[in-house]
Amino acid sequence: MSLDTVPVQDRLVLMQVDDGMRLYKAEHGRAPATYEEFMADIIQKNHIRLPQLPAGQSYVYEGGELKVRRPTP
Repeated sequence: MSLDTVPVQDRLVLMQVDDGMRLYKAEHGRAPATYEEFMADIIQKNHIRLPQLPAGQSYVYEGGELKVRRPTP
């Protein structure tokens, strides 16, 4: 997804997530292992408010990245 299509407020949140991940990796030498660890140590610890997603979509943490799961057509 091009950041040009992402609203400015959401871009700022994504930047916060990236910063949190960099700090976490510097401290622990790895990315969070699970969704729960990611949410606790990156999102909650840094007081990040993820943008609300449209109905049917959800956040997932896979491969060391936060992703959006969309329903399959």
